[in-house]
Order: sequence, then structure tokens, then C-alpha cells
Amino acid sequence: MKILSEYLKSLVKGFDPSRPVFFRKNVTDCEHWGDMADARAGVEEFIAPYGGEISDEYWDGNDCGEAYIECKVPCGRAREVMESGFFYYDPWQ
Repeated sequence: MKILSEYLKSLVKGFDPSRPVFFRKNVTDCEHWGDMADARAGVEEFIAPYGGEISDEYWDGNDCGEAYIECKVPCGRAREVMESGFFYYDPWQ
């Protein structure tokens, strides 16, 4: 479990509880759509217990290019997801 910084704690406090919170996971070393499918499955498996779902995905089509998966979770579960350390970027609404 990751200890949240004061910044992240304040970020969570500022979220609107009626709206979902979004997270982004980079797909490293993405060479083909199979890599995207594998990453998507991993993110889906991780976020399902939190009531989350995939909201977007992107791959620029280049070997080791830009690729990521975005998902959303209910606001009430955002802190738990942040503490897991699964995502590298700050969440947003």
C-alpha cells in the first residue's frame, strides 16, 4: 500500500463525490494490438473490484510509441485505487 502525499490527499478531498475519477496506465513496449489487449485485460482485472471500467485507450501504432489505457472508478473508491500504486499518474475528474 502506498502512503499518499499531502498533495494527493488534498486532491482526493477536492473531488466531486457524484462524479467518477479517471486514471491512466501507460502500456510500455507496445509493439502490436496484442500488447494493448493484454494491458487492457490487466487494467480491467485490477479495477473491476473497485467498480471501475475502461473509459478510453490509445496507441499511436508505432513500436514502443505512445500507448495508454484510461479507466474510471467511483469517487468513493479513488483513494483506495491511489493507495494501491497501480497507476503512475495523478487522477482527475
